[in-house]
Amino acid sequence: MTAQLEAPVIRKPHARTSHTRPTPATPRKPRTETSGVDNVVTALAVACIEIMQGRRSASTLVRWATPELIDRLRTFAQVRTKLARTRPAPATRISPGAVRVCHLRANVVEASVNIMSPDRRRAVALRLESTSGRWILHELVIV
Repeated sequence: MTAQLEAPVIRKPHARTSHTRPTPATPRKPRTETSGVDNVVTALAVACIEIMQGRRSASTLVRWATPELIDRLRTFAQVRTKLARTRPAPATRISPGAVRVCHLRANVVEASVNIMSPDRRRAVALRLESTSGRWILHELVIV
């Protein structure tokens, strides 16, 4: 008895069909006033870190923060300058990391931003309120 070898079966590839994206189960939320707040949160967090490092003046946030918060930042920067007794550290690149935004109400947002520099990472928590179509920083916590 001799065993017969069967020829390998060559299958044709399936014809590609045009794939359409399935429609989402839930409709997308319409863009609201809070949709672009991520960029504002990130810019404010970086600016606050730069103020605390002595690389930026606190007066640059006059349009974006409450007067009480600007005074706190200015006081912190002055105390830091007195304690450091040296010039500010050479400019290093500060880059924002993950941003999380929580919409409490239509005009109130709480957010957190991870700020990374070559030597240190910080977490920044912010509370912003929209007044007359502009976001104003009301609270700030930096860890």
